[in-house]
Amino acid sequence: MRRTTPRSAVKATLPEVEREMTVDAAFRAIAWNCIGQLQDNQGRLLQGYDPELIHQMRVAIRRLRSALNLFGAAAPGIKDAALTAELRWLVGELGPARDWDVFLSETLPPVIEALPQEAGLGQLKQAADRRCQAAREQACTAAASPRYHRLLLTLGSWLWREPWRDAAKAAGLAQLDQPLAAFAAAMLGRRHRQLRRRGRKLAQLNAEQRHALRIAAKKLRYAAEFFSGLYPRKLRGSIY
Repeated sequence: MRRTTPRSAVKATLPEVEREMTVDAAFRAIAWNCIGQLQDNQGRLLQGYDPELIHQMRVAIRRLRSALNLFGAAAPGIKDAALTAELRWLVGELGPARDWDVFLSETLPPVIEALPQEAGLGQLKQAADRRCQAAREQACTAAASPRYHRLLLTLGSWLWREPWRDAAKAAGLAQLDQPLAAFAAAMLGRRHRQLRRRGRKLAQLNAEQRHALRIAAKKLRYAAEFFSGLYPRKLRGSIY
């Protein structure tokens, strides 16, 4: 890893979408927005490590995967299995660094503070530091690798060629070419219903069910962010 001081991490921005856009055009705008966030943080990571850069890269990937899933309802070809697999690979390379960063910065310090006489905690921190350093090296290596750059080039080419249109039948093309507003309303309604269904009898849910509920909430959040430009600003303020 290079030891220079990195620039600040780049958080997600709202995609520029309009009610008159087609579903297809909106998908491409949203996908490019997610890729832009990923690339901005990847470039900063290569200048020097910062935990927030890894976090925001992972956010960008989650947003992109959510967009693929969301718009796959209009054209199944958008849920490209090969691209999804490569994005999953990248998440796997970045994930350990994020986990160890959080463990060392948020989880372990209050335990050490509460148990200052516990010598084993010092040994645990030393071991965690070593694991964290290795995980950081792994993440930076992946971000600089030919595989990462192939993934970005493939994504760009895929968005430019729009192969999902070639695979779509007439009904699918009609969905892709419809104004965005109706599709957005339908998908927000679907995501909301999924969240409500997952959240029934919340107090009785086990850990696995609560995790599924959390994922459903994130899917709704990302959909709301993607489509927020379609709605009045006073409504958008309630999303964040």
